[in-house]
Amino acid sequence: TITSFSQFDSIPSFTTNITFANNIGNELDSSYSLNFTRFQLLKRIEIGNQCFQHVREFVIDGLESLESVKIGDECFRIDKWKERYDGICRITNCPNLRQLEIGNYSFVDFKSFEISNLNSLQSINFGNYCFRDTDFSLKGE
Repeated sequence: TITSFSQFDSIPSFTTNITFANNIGNELDSSYSLNFTRFQLLKRIEIGNQCFQHVREFVIDGLESLESVKIGDECFRIDKWKERYDGICRITNCPNLRQLEIGNYSFVDFKSFEISNLNSLQSINFGNYCFRDTDFSLKGE
């Protein structure tokens, strides 16, 4: 479990599970891109509540072992009262991803959400007010 974002860069690339505690990554500014592509053996990503509130790009691409992504409440959103709509969430090319869960008010002010080439996806669960005014793209074969 990651209790401070400063630990993220030191996680070995062969890690299979990454869990972020609540309130992690809020010191990052809007230019930061949270990207997991170096973790090719990753099976599970779990992000606690109120994490990465200023991060405007979330990318999971090409993780062949990934099975589950769970994001808590109020993540990846700048502020509930600001009218800002930018940000990109992209989850693509993860052939073994079966479960995607996103908590209440997460990504509420993101502009685009793309999921594609997730051939094993069985379950998508969004909480209330996720991706409120977002361009949504779901592509498969």
